[in-house]
Amino acid sequence: MPTTQSNGQDNGPTPPTGVSLPSSKPEPSRYKKITFNGIEGVGKSSLITALIKQAVDTSSGGVPNEILPSTITNITELRRGTDGDQTTISFWEYSYVNERIAPIVYDRANILLYCFSLDFMGDVENHLEVLRWKLGGLCSPDFPCEISMPIFMVGCKSDSQDPKTIAGREGAKWYAKSLYLDGYFECSAVTGEGVPELLDAVMNIVVSTEKYTPRRRFGRFNKTWKRHRCVMS
Repeated sequence: MPTTQSNGQDNGPTPPTGVSLPSSKPEPSRYKKITFNGIEGVGKSSLITALIKQAVDTSSGGVPNEILPSTITNITELRRGTDGDQTTISFWEYSYVNERIAPIVYDRANILLYCFSLDFMGDVENHLEVLRWKLGGLCSPDFPCEISMPIFMVGCKSDSQDPKTIAGREGAKWYAKSLYLDGYFECSAVTGEGVPELLDAVMNIVVSTEKYTPRRRFGRFNKTWKRHRCVMS
């Protein structure tokens, strides 16, 4: 908006009294975004519900949390904190039905949770192959939009006890390591197993005042870093 500068140079009319100008200094970030992607039908919606319930029921981090009403499909918001010190945390679920809006879903996300099923939908090899193809594409520099946020790989339905999936679970962990992802978690939205640990890890990144650098940004051939990396199970 044009203003009159102190050096006397006229850049246009002065705005009327009572109209606030945008500050040149950025406002403190009070909006955080968590994006959920993954193979279709693995339980992303159920996982989001379980995480939000855990946050509200336990006052995650000792801070009160409240679910905000939403009229937008696939977006749920949580208000965290008390009056004067509140942060809105938005949970975005990506669906391949609305693939054209993918850039919006990823834009300015603070973290990406990529979900797959620990029952492997009855076909371990095929499920892992789809996982490698889709997640590998997201981490590729050729992906249409930059995926620069930290990524957690999340195995849903950990309550599945099929012994035939043991090798598949180990393969999924190995794949998370090979991509230098920021975490690997297994949880169940039904039993609640692993949900508190996942929520704590997500919140530690999302509400941190320090900038988090994704592990894959350190470079795959940094031997010093490789000796200290870890994948959570």
